[in-house]
Amino acid sequence: MHLPARRQYTMRNLVTAVILGLAAFCAHAQEAALPAPVIGKTTLPEAREMWLGSGATVVSEGHLAIGGGKGADGLSTVGLDQVLLVTVDGVEFEGLPVARYAFVDDLLYAVSAQLHNGGKQKMAFKDLSKEEVGELVQTLTRKYGKPLGINDFFPGKKPNIFIWDLKDHEMVLSAGGNGHYSLARSHKALAKKVAAYTKAECKKHRQQGQTPTLVTSICL
Repeated sequence: MHLPARRQYTMRNLVTAVILGLAAFCAHAQEAALPAPVIGKTTLPEAREMWLGSGATVVSEGHLAIGGGKGADGLSTVGLDQVLLVTVDGVEFEGLPVARYAFVDDLLYAVSAQLHNGGKQKMAFKDLSKEEVGELVQTLTRKYGKPLGINDFFPGKKPNIFIWDLKDHEMVLSAGGNGHYSLARSHKALAKKVAAYTKAECKKHRQQGQTPTLVTSICL
């Protein structure tokens, strides 16, 4: 059976529209379903594949320092070989586009973001105003419930540190304590593992007689 030319043209347009619509739907579904690193589950190689697939950019990386600063920031040359910090732009961490991913033995144990780029060194993180930090606290409270609020300088005063207990994880937002603004989520058990590595590294430096140094000065 042969369809009239006009009807054939209409049918071709309809088929084309359906194909394009399905292609657009599939592309949107793939974009929406892009995996993100999961604390306590994602390995470093898996995370790198995810960042590459999503178009995110690795800004810097370095080992966790056990002295002042962090190896990823170039502020210390002594760090833990077992812990790698990778700062990535183009991600999503509680509404923030830049985050630092921390891996212990190649397993993701924490994600953090600096909220205020203070100091002389220019950082890649999004710079939030005090008002925006306050809004972030409210957003996280609606999402995770009421946090424990403390003031690290003046007990009983307005809180500047907010802590959410999320079973296996802990979320901490520091809002100006000692001029530091940051948000961090960590795996409790894996964080203890990092603390044990830090303690062992500190002990090694003390035994080598490296005192005082940036390393041993905080190894209490």
